[in-house]
Amino acid sequence: MPVGTSQFDDQSAANRGSQRALRVRNRQLVIDCLKNDGAQTQTQLARATGLSQGTISSLVHELEAEAVVETTAVVATGRRATQVALRPDARIVAGIDVGRSHLRVALFDIRHQYLARKDFNLELGHAYPETLALAGTALTDLLCETERDRADILTCVVGLPASIDTSSMTVFQSTVLPTWAGVNLQEVAEQHLKMPVTLENDANLGALAHRVYCETEAKNLIYVKVATGIGAGLVQDGELYRSASGLSGEIGHFQVVESGTVCYCGNRGCLETVASSRSLVADFGRMRMNPQPTLEELVEAAANRDSAVLRLLADAGTAMGKTLAILANLLAPDVIILGGPLQGATQDILAAAQVSARQHALPAVERSTVFKVSKFVDDAELRGACALAIKLSHV
Repeated sequence: MPVGTSQFDDQSAANRGSQRALRVRNRQLVIDCLKNDGAQTQTQLARATGLSQGTISSLVHELEAEAVVETTAVVATGRRATQVALRPDARIVAGIDVGRSHLRVALFDIRHQYLARKDFNLELGHAYPETLALAGTALTDLLCETERDRADILTCVVGLPASIDTSSMTVFQSTVLPTWAGVNLQEVAEQHLKMPVTLENDANLGALAHRVYCETEAKNLIYVKVATGIGAGLVQDGELYRSASGLSGEIGHFQVVESGTVCYCGNRGCLETVASSRSLVADFGRMRMNPQPTLEELVEAAANRDSAVLRLLADAGTAMGKTLAILANLLAPDVIILGGPLQGATQDILAAAQVSARQHALPAVERSTVFKVSKFVDDAELRGACALAIKLSHV
């Protein structure tokens, strides 16, 4: 499938986009250098990063104006020089990713850098009191590990694999997190975590992560998380899209097989019945006559180019492509990104999805949309939580 981007055909626009992306990369290069090696003169920074003295001087001036770095006059090798160091800042944010079978907790500084992280496996059907208590304990441990105080945390964002009713702060789909239904999750989360909490759908956080951390010039993107369920997060005109009700992005329940399997939502032939990791692992187990198949076994078989598994992924991709074509026709995004725990197998799904999308999308729309696999392995939601927390804290 061609991945042309007609809206970027103008060469000057492409050049401007490349220059902005290059400056973002160079900024991060300087910050990473200071973080890893400590304070340095501008000459040392130029030598360490490979950037010109003029570029370093411009970047340092920009970062100093934003209070990211501080400079002092020093004498180095008998000459006057400007030493650059990251400004100390105790303010941090917390991100929590709650899945159907996992919990991930992380602390970030306000420069979007990881400070520490803890991961846990959870039993299916885990209950919110125990899971939030575990998250609270993990936060306490991470604060001790990083020698920070709870008062340093500006806010915490919790991602959930379900749409959230913005009026009652409850999950819409009780079938997704059955033991979490019927309670004000923001209220109980704040009680357990002892800090301000914002709830957000996990796919929305994944979309925000790709907008903020992937150096993309795309102002309109769709992130599709293929996991136990399938959901989409939308960024429109550079901002995360949220419906008034909180119910959006539920593409896993688009019908793709007219007389297909009955979905847990009550409808028949939903995308999740053929393309979610849950359905793929179940079909893989049936093919192998294995009563307890695992996602890891499926991914390994795909990496080994097992023909039956590749067919399974191709069928999932074909169904996915029908849905992506609808999204492309409706929203004409600059980029559609597939991610989730399938890792390398996601590329096989995307390959089939591109063929299917080409058959169902308007040619002009299909040519202007780039299809990609996420670069994040398992932390798109955590990074999105960090980005949202920093944005909400106005720092």
